[in-house]
Parts: sequence; C-alpha cells; structure tokens
Amino acid sequence: MVTKSVQYKDGKLLDSKGNEYNGDNKFLSDTKTALDFIQTKDADKYSGDGKNMVKELSDSKEKMFIKQGSSTD
Repeated sequence: MVTKSVQYKDGKLLDSKGNEYNGDNKFLSDTKTALDFIQTKDADKYSGDGKNMVKELSDSKEKMFIKQGSSTD
C-alpha cells in the first residue's frame, strides 16, 4: 500500500515542502479533480456553497484525511 501525503491549497496539491505535487498517483489526481469540481461547480448539494466548504477544509489547522475505499467500507 502506497501512502502519499499532500495538501490541497488554492486548487493545487502541495508536497510536505510546499512544492506543487506533479506526480502520477491516480488517487491523488482523482481527489484533486473532485475537490476542484466541488468548489467550481458548487457541487455541495446540502449547503449549495462548495467553494467555501473546500476553502474551510483546506484552511483548517486540523489535518483532513481522504482515504480510498470501496462501497463496502
């Protein structure tokens, strides 16, 4: 199992040194695409304000983890 740790900030994935992550990890790429979609298309169906939701998560001092799983997890 490969574990990558990046930060999503201003539409970019950043590594632990603050450099833009340019790797080819499919899960990270898919996660970035989903977060981009949520904030640009206001895809948060409950609040209708995806941009602020993603900003609040990425600006938080707390660490947030997104884990790849299956529909049975």
